[in-house]
Amino acid sequence: MQLYICSTLRHLLFSLSRACVENTKSHVVFLVDHQNIDESNLDFENLPEHITVSKVSRRHLANEVKYTLLGKLTYFLSMRELTAPTYIKNSLIDLIEKEVDTLKLHDVTALFVFNERNKTARLFRLIFEKYSIIEDGLLNYARRTLPLAKTIANYLNGNFSNKRIAGEDPNCIAIYAINPVGLPSEISDKGIKVDFLSHEKSLKVIHDTFKLESLPKQYVILATQPVIGYFERLSLPTNLHIEIYKKIISFYNKKGLEVIVKPHPQESKDDYIELSQQARIISEQTPLEAYVIGQKEKTDIISLFSSAGMGFEEYCARKTLIGDDEAKYINERLKLWYASSDALDSVIIDKLS
Repeated sequence: MQLYICSTLRHLLFSLSRACVENTKSHVVFLVDHQNIDESNLDFENLPEHITVSKVSRRHLANEVKYTLLGKLTYFLSMRELTAPTYIKNSLIDLIEKEVDTLKLHDVTALFVFNERNKTARLFRLIFEKYSIIEDGLLNYARRTLPLAKTIANYLNGNFSNKRIAGEDPNCIAIYAINPVGLPSEISDKGIKVDFLSHEKSLKVIHDTFKLESLPKQYVILATQPVIGYFERLSLPTNLHIEIYKKIISFYNKKGLEVIVKPHPQESKDDYIELSQQARIISEQTPLEAYVIGQKEKTDIISLFSSAGMGFEEYCARKTLIGDDEAKYINERLKLWYASSDALDSVIIDKLS
């Protein structure tokens, strides 16, 4: 049996897609409290018989593990990626099987995680020696600088690198990536191309599970992002993004295109009710990628400066008001657009035409 540990809607999309294509008995552990998922927006009733999804609270599971002294030791070992003796592994297996109904860990032959350093993923990695990664986004393609204490610890252990790379652990045997060629050279030999997203077997399952809404023939998707805290730090009005979105929507409406507003999973559809007169707002509880995979024509994904659609250029065209190579100018541009409506109009025409 294949076991998937996922904590976001995007992870769930990837897990179900791969499980459908593999056509092997699979169990997906979905940590619903990471993005505060409303389970009523998901339908697991019509999954293929070989796929089981268990909805789990990561906080509850962690608290149950740490409840006893032995559990605290187990948690300590998992967080520090140390090897656990058999009796601790067996104790953890018993606890997880008690909390996750129908999961039989002794039947698992392959473990798949997205963020290998996620606390829940670490618990499962304590049980299984080997595991595979399915990409979690941009971090899979980056070398992140380690904190000083971790760098010193690495040096003491004979590892003279001050960088962290997802999948560099020797126990990680494969990394399923949309763009394996772009993986850091240190792990490039583990890269495997993701080829299961737009498979005919998985598209209907994805449509039904996420209760995808029917969209018009011609449209663009406006992908929002949580920016209120960002504006507050810059002493800008907290509704500045709404005013910018209104101008973007107006730009496309004049071209005869309907704008579909897709709120970020950490936001609420209700946050954008003010845009409902000009555009259609769909649920935040659906991965953006679910709407673009399998489409015959590429969909334009519009955003202020988010990574929405990145990695999915095979299915969509990303358009951002601030480009990926212009990140250092974000503060300057936002202040300019607040001060000058003409400057905002100009960049919308320049970037979105």
